[in-house]
Amino acid sequence: KGVGYRMIRRSLSRAVALLTVFMFAAAGIGFSGPTSVTADSVTVTDAAYGKVVHITLDGFYSGLYDLAKQQGVSVPNLDKLGSSGIRITDMKTTIPANQAARYSAMTGAYPSTTGNTFVYYDPATQTIVGDGQSQASTETYTNDAETLTHVLEQHGRSALAINEKAVKDESVYVDTGTTTLQSAVDAAIARIQSSGQPDYLNLYSDELRINAIYKDDQPGLAAAMLEKLQAIDVQLG
Repeated sequence: KGVGYRMIRRSLSRAVALLTVFMFAAAGIGFSGPTSVTADSVTVTDAAYGKVVHITLDGFYSGLYDLAKQQGVSVPNLDKLGSSGIRITDMKTTIPANQAARYSAMTGAYPSTTGNTFVYYDPATQTIVGDGQSQASTETYTNDAETLTHVLEQHGRSALAINEKAVKDESVYVDTGTTTLQSAVDAAIARIQSSGQPDYLNLYSDELRINAIYKDDQPGLAAAMLEKLQAIDVQLG
């Protein structure tokens, strides 16, 4: 972990600042901090930040939101987030697997550093491991890089991560037993009522991961995803 963290310390420090700004914008939460973040910044200790809520909806994509609007499906809380924050509609990734990408987002490190990957090249056998279809064939919860939540706690900030397995070995992690947003929200509310709101709150849900891309020949799938999206929107409120 020490080696991995030294490799990403600068990029992670910048990521903390930039990610914080983005999430405040997305959640419409008040923000007070530096007016700019330069490429040479390696610390954010001189900034004053409020509370951060980080929600991952695994399987959600911009086209699903567009479909909801086209079909008149009411998602007022997503509308509010979009109008007061930033909506990204054309993002590309070099890590085409949801778990490995999340682990990179939580550490600032590539899969070669986190040790978490979906399909990978094994130099010993000179073969590709994993079929690229069945995620269970290669999916593990390995993480060999230091996480954002660990860094925050080192700097005296409190954190809580619900169902985000990138931090499953940390005291901040809570597993609800089911990865719906409602279960994560319920767990967050219970913790906040007992201990107060943490500086950083991470909620993970994969109930939209029926299919990451809507296909025209699966109208029943679209209806199911839109129904789930409406239920998720209620929890966002």
